[in-house]
Amino acid sequence: EASYVAAAVNNLMMTIGPELIVLGGGLINHNGLLTAIRTRVGQNINNYLDFPDLETYLVRSSGTSNGVQGAIKLAALLDT
Repeated sequence: EASYVAAAVNNLMMTIGPELIVLGGGLINHNGLLTAIRTRVGQNINNYLDFPDLETYLVRSSGTSNGVQGAIKLAALLDT
């Protein structure tokens, strides 16, 4: 799983260049997965561009239901 998520993160980094990437959901809670993703992202970047420290740039979500809450807020915006 780490290689697929890392590829998606690399694409975001290179095309959009967000200030921060927050990963969430049940998958990210697996032991060692976030570390493996950071490692793979670092390998893929290979010092090509100057990005912030991946420990602070690529972080875990603070909640367990953020996706559901976001979907509810988006639905409320679309309903108006």
